[in-house]
Amino acid sequence: MVIHKIERYTTQIWHGSGHLLVLIDGNERYKELLINSFPNLSFSATFADSKKEYKWGTFIREWQRTDAQNIVNLLDLCTKHVLVVNPLDQMFCIDFHTDLSGKKSELGELVYKGKTYKSGPVRDNQLPASEKLTTFFLKFILQNFVYSQADLILSVPSSTHKTFDLPAVIASGLSKLIGKPMISSVLEKIPGRKSMKDCSSLGEKMENIVNSFIVKNTDEIQNKSIILIDDVYQSGATMIEVGKILKLGGAAKVLGLSATKTRKDA
Repeated sequence: MVIHKIERYTTQIWHGSGHLLVLIDGNERYKELLINSFPNLSFSATFADSKKEYKWGTFIREWQRTDAQNIVNLLDLCTKHVLVVNPLDQMFCIDFHTDLSGKKSELGELVYKGKTYKSGPVRDNQLPASEKLTTFFLKFILQNFVYSQADLILSVPSSTHKTFDLPAVIASGLSKLIGKPMISSVLEKIPGRKSMKDCSSLGEKMENIVNSFIVKNTDEIQNKSIILIDDVYQSGATMIEVGKILKLGGAAKVLGLSATKTRKDA
């Protein structure tokens, strides 16, 4: 399920009680994101905005100034980036792959230039595109309170061997820039499965990917928060399966982050 970007929001201190009022013009699933991101804060029941300027609101009790700033930073991100609701602890795509007319977005163009589509030598434009994409990922992580506190970085494993694996290159660059270890060898892919590109439906993709990974070293991820990097989120089948295996292996949180989200899920 894709949740589109928040249209607008406001925060203010409620007179008398001192509670922090948050009003959002967007899907109510964003409240789940707030609760997940700030588990130590107490949120009131959701209510309709009496002035009908926003779709819903909530009060936050016993908050600190740093909490308010982190909430504003998160909601700002939600006006710019795409929240995807799936079994991961959080899942964001930096932008859609195309606009509604089918024209590639800026991120979509960079992914197109950076991806490996056929076997062969690395193209001249792949590395520059990956470096530009890495800056978008970096900006998102630094502005998101939950992602910036993560312990490890991992890229979604490719279903085929590639001379230039874009998610791995981005993850490696991020690891160096923010000083979080990249755990590139923690997963092992079970051989014998066909490439996800050869699956013709969402159901076939889900069936093909299930139980196709194992964690080789569970000690490495015990109670750790992991950022899981991908270039394009379509059905999400591989990312969801990797997240499930990591959680079963002992990871505390799996936070998905993809450059783009396709307009269709399959």
